[in-house]
Amino acid sequence: MNPQKGIAPIAIILIVISALVIGGGIYWWQKSKTDKIATDCIKEGETGPSAGINPESAKNLPTECCEGLKPIQYSGLFDENCGRRMITGAPSISCTKCGDGKCANGETVCNCPQDCSKTAISKCTFNEDEKKGWLSKIKEYIKNNTESDATKYNKIMDISEGRYQGKEVCETILDCCFAGDRAYIDKESGEIIGFQLGPE
Repeated sequence: MNPQKGIAPIAIILIVISALVIGGGIYWWQKSKTDKIATDCIKEGETGPSAGINPESAKNLPTECCEGLKPIQYSGLFDENCGRRMITGAPSISCTKCGDGKCANGETVCNCPQDCSKTAISKCTFNEDEKKGWLSKIKEYIKNNTESDATKYNKIMDISEGRYQGKEVCETILDCCFAGDRAYIDKESGEIIGFQLGPE
């Protein structure tokens, strides 16, 4: 029997096995990288580890929010009056889109007042600090709900009581453009419910 005839099939088998091992290794290496990226950050609505967690237990847990999200205090750390309370083992943060005008995913009036504040307004009379606060909320509303450029507004020129979509509102006239663009604040809920471009 010619020994060289048996060598060729063995060599082919070894090559195939080597290719499978290498290919499998590359697959699992790439998968481990993908899995690591997926768990490297905290997703929307999820919470971060407790501040008092054992460092050894925490080293493999994500501690930062995924891109586009903001860390806010975990809602369970506040009482009904927004006072702080200590809860052993409670999460330290929640990752949300706080500031997008929607109160959701663990946001409350205590940890994200810009999205969740719903205080009834008795009179449409705001001091300068309150106007600045409302202007910030109005610009956020414009940014998230319209195609207008929110950056062009720098001041609330006037505020008056009125009606909009059947509701009693505080009508705010902004410093742009022409006759003034308007935003409407629902007096009952304290929420911005509309925006309208002024006549040119």
